[in-house]
Amino acid sequence: MSGAVAPLDRDCLATWTSSLMVRTVCWGPETRATRCTLRLSIHPGDHGETVATISHPPARIAGGFHLAELPDLRWPATAFDHDTHGNPWPVVTADTLDIVLAAAESHGPIGVDVTPGMDGVRHILGRDGIVVTLGPDRAGHYHLRPLAWSFVCEPHPA
Repeated sequence: MSGAVAPLDRDCLATWTSSLMVRTVCWGPETRATRCTLRLSIHPGDHGETVATISHPPARIAGGFHLAELPDLRWPATAFDHDTHGNPWPVVTADTLDIVLAAAESHGPIGVDVTPGMDGVRHILGRDGIVVTLGPDRAGHYHLRPLAWSFVCEPHPA
């Protein structure tokens, strides 16, 4: 049967399709299957044409925060984690992280240099010469506590 192509049955196609939608991610000593959920929006474009936009669903907003040095720039936080003293620290999406780091890069007193790494990791070189590495948690969010910057957090009341 060299050169022959076997027809795909429904079970084979379902297996092949699901292998495209589910990827295996190694996370420490544990391996888990994850699915990236995306939202498809169909809407009119700038010139009346129909446009389809693929995006991540919106993240839950638990409050806002800003840098003490930049009180006019406020960003949303998906959650807040707390240190041993009960102080809140923002947890953000990748998009928010990029905006915060861009603001910090362009702000003189903070002045950081950001280098992207593999799998969503960001290496942040501070003015003090110390590199802080931030990586996404299992939900794809970033905990900003390791930066030890002066964040002013404003959680929404529960």
